[in-house]
Amino acid sequence: MPASHAARSAAAPLVPGVRCSRHHHNDPRARFCATCGVSMAQSSILVVDGPRPSLGVLVFGDGVSVPLDRPVVVGRNAETDPRVRSGAVCGLTLGDRSGHLSRLHAELLLDGWDVQLVDRGSTNGTFVFDDERRSWRRLPPQRPHLLTPGASLAFGRHAAMFQSPLRPR
Repeated sequence: MPASHAARSAAAPLVPGVRCSRHHHNDPRARFCATCGVSMAQSSILVVDGPRPSLGVLVFGDGVSVPLDRPVVVGRNAETDPRVRSGAVCGLTLGDRSGHLSRLHAELLLDGWDVQLVDRGSTNGTFVFDDERRSWRRLPPQRPHLLTPGASLAFGRHAAMFQSPLRPR
């Protein structure tokens, strides 16, 4: 499925968080440590800056997974984005024989401890599955949509699921 996924940067950005009793850096909203699973109820509420861990993975239908440890541009030619070329963000190039995927189709932004999906004005749309309506909903272009763990999303005809241990649904 993904033809390219650029190398990850060496230094993770710093984000405010709390430490579990075993000193793992966590989302301040977490009830359990994402690394070791210990309850955060006994942890200090002291918020400190620390390196942000991966916020999860995108898992495609063929089993390919893409880590979300920095922003990702998705498209049939993701490497044409100047930020991908500079190494500032990852490029995820997906094969597209059907013509449903735009060159620069969508973007996954990492904002603090949250992952946001943004359609980049694609011709055939970026979709999220609406559990309440039991149907796919097209995202408006350039408007960030907050992803929750377990969310199903689609870039043209490429479907994936956002998986994360950080904030279960």
